[in-house]
Amino acid sequence: MKYIGKVITAHRTFGFISPDDLALPEVFYHRTGLIGRQRLAFGEIVEFEIGEFNGKTVAVNVRVIVPVKLSSVAPEIGGNR
Repeated sequence: MKYIGKVITAHRTFGFISPDDLALPEVFYHRTGLIGRQRLAFGEIVEFEIGEFNGKTVAVNVRVIVPVKLSSVAPEIGGNR
């Protein structure tokens, strides 16, 4: 079954997704579960499936469906001088 959610924590190789289906808790993802990407950004909307790794629930086959622009996530550092 495929789910839709929003990336709420994005570190270099892992993070968490908040599913739109409120019956599901936040889901851990690792970059090995991503399709066509090495990392995700905070706020991106993704489609994913639920899998299991070492007895834990994880997001697998994670695919970005609505990317975010980096400038909309973090302000420019330094600015114009």
